[in-house]
Amino acid sequence: AIRRALAIDDTLGEAYASLGLLKLARKQYADAETAYKKAIELNPNYATASQWYAVHVGEFPWRLDEQMELIRNAVELDPRSRVIATNLATTYQNRGLYSLAERQFQKVIELNPGSPQTHALFASLYAYHMGRYVPALLHALKAVEFDPGGMGPLSTLFDIYLDLGDLAAAERVRERMSELDANHALLGSADVSLNLYKRNPAGTRESVNWLLPRIRDDLGETMWQAANFLIVGDNDRAREIYLSAAPGWLDPDRWQDLLGLHSLHGCILPWVLINTGDADLGRQLLQQATTFHDEILPSVDEHADWSGVELCHLTAGDTEKALQVVETHLAHNHLNDWQSFHQLPMYDLIRDEPRYQAAVAERERRIRAQREAIEAGGTL
Repeated sequence: AIRRALAIDDTLGEAYASLGLLKLARKQYADAETAYKKAIELNPNYATASQWYAVHVGEFPWRLDEQMELIRNAVELDPRSRVIATNLATTYQNRGLYSLAERQFQKVIELNPGSPQTHALFASLYAYHMGRYVPALLHALKAVEFDPGGMGPLSTLFDIYLDLGDLAAAERVRERMSELDANHALLGSADVSLNLYKRNPAGTRESVNWLLPRIRDDLGETMWQAANFLIVGDNDRAREIYLSAAPGWLDPDRWQDLLGLHSLHGCILPWVLINTGDADLGRQLLQQATTFHDEILPSVDEHADWSGVELCHLTAGDTEKALQVVETHLAHNHLNDWQSFHQLPMYDLIRDEPRYQAAVAERERRIRAQREAIEAGGTL
């Protein structure tokens, strides 16, 4: 379709923007970059080209200033677009500018109160980034109300209930998901999370193996599931999945781009490599990943601690820095997913530390207080 459009008129900026989107889907990043620039050159007033290009450059943390400029330009060109306005909110979120993101989401919802996608994204901001589960749950329920058959809103609602420790509510949502589509990848992700929450290694392994063929084209999700094999004690299987999905982790020349796209896994792969026979390569990656997390990310993200840097410090054996990061999580109210993420073997180094145990207890206290507030309001 793009070739036909350009055969008719090779000055169509819209066609080049679509070409950029296609190249990005194929992970041909340089070609995508060229196409987006051509689209904007040919049609500088086409807001979608700036929006899609902003999403592209946002994959690389060192280009977040450029992303902000592009998405703001898109908003100026098309101020009534819900999608573009929502992209601005998520751009603020990715920069750690949570108050700005919150206000932007509020503006979008004022103009589009019935948008399930916006409510679900707003719920994610509150839950995953701000640790505010009362408004998160309200927006997640709104998303499901406006899209009762949508697996995405139900998945967000499931995650929030699980973080709140309401296993019964999470399992009810999981059953609704199963009734809608028993073969959906998001259902598999929910099953993985449930088994991790219940500390069921056999169930975790089974649910991950069920999920993997359904997410083969989703590199980020595949690497998450590889990490889950570390939790069940199968380092070799974790390595196999990681390197099958992204063989570039064995090539130091590819590390900068991979760290930009998958920064958290840059702090998991060194542990995997070191513990599966590639100690030298693992230590080299650990050094580069630590520098990336400690120096590059904080320059563009006010909440760079959220990226899993403590895993780099734990792999290096630096318990003091790791504990400082965990305590920063609390200072920033980053409360989500501790019950499963902290099962990764790197945390064994600090599990018995009084400061770590105090942090876990404080996190549980904050979650409990919010659940009690929700229960008092009759939401759960």
